[in-house]
Order: sequence, then structure tokens, then C-alpha cells
Amino acid sequence: MITAYLLLGSNVGRREHYLGQARQEIESWHRTKMARASSLWETAPEGYLKQRRFFNQAVEIKTELSAMAVLFWAKKSEIVIGRRRRFFQGPREIDIDLLLYGRQ
Repeated sequence: MITAYLLLGSNVGRREHYLGQARQEIESWHRTKMARASSLWETAPEGYLKQRRFFNQAVEIKTELSAMAVLFWAKKSEIVIGRRRRFFQGPREIDIDLLLYGRQ
């Protein structure tokens, strides 16, 4: 099993709800278990500043998936949760980023 870290972010609608949905989606990924999750924190947007602040949460997972498969499931989960791509660095219902995969 590889340890990987994801960053969840939301700044549209019910931000905590979207983060909760993301955690549920991650729990459903094949050959992956969520080990732990950080508390929530609020951050200012980067780049495009005329948008709501983000709620963020870091999540540690244990997985047998490759890094590319983790990325695939992250992007698929964003779609399932209802992310709409408006424009670069724009508001988002959910964002799931792969921060660290093993030592990579």
C-alpha cells in the first residue's frame, strides 16, 4: 500500500457539504482506504480574487492504485460531485488535488 495525500477545496455553495461528498467518494475508490483527514481551514483564493474564500481539507489515503489512477479517480469524483468548470482559477464546487504519492 502506498500512502498518498490529497487536498480538497470548495468555494461554491455549501462548502462543507461538498468536502463531505468528496470524502465519501474517496472511500468508494477501488483498493483505497482513507486513513485520516485534517480539520477544515479557510483560505483566500489565488489568481482570480473576485470569488468566495475556500474551505480546504487534507486527506491521507492508503492505496494500491498508481498515481495516474488516483488522479483519474479524483477527476471522476469531481464530476460525480458536480464540479462545473467556469474558467481558469475560477470558483469550484469541489477540487481534489494529489499532493504527494509515496515520495513523489
